[in-house]
Amino acid sequence: MVDSNNSIKKKGVDISDEEKIERTLQSDYENLKKLVANQLGCDVNDISQSDYERIQDGFESAAESCIQDEASLAKLDSMGFHELAEQLRELAKMSELFSWAKENL
Repeated sequence: MVDSNNSIKKKGVDISDEEKIERTLQSDYENLKKLVANQLGCDVNDISQSDYERIQDGFESAAESCIQDEASLAKLDSMGFHELAEQLRELAKMSELFSWAKENL
């Protein structure tokens, strides 16, 4: 139940908006720590520049695996998946830009 002060009453305890935000942030951080441990095999506090570069490479590979040729994107459009096709086109452009920037800047 939510009262007029934007608090949630649960089992007789009021949870304010600030407390909800704090709990959400803590939950997000815990999820991030698990992701880092699973993907990189280290603690979030021990991440190095080389780990950052591995993350970049992994992101770039994942993005590239989603990129389709124009014929495939046209097929998605014809099937009514206009938004998905446009998002994949944008991903392809940004992936090219990212690769260029990584090599040249």
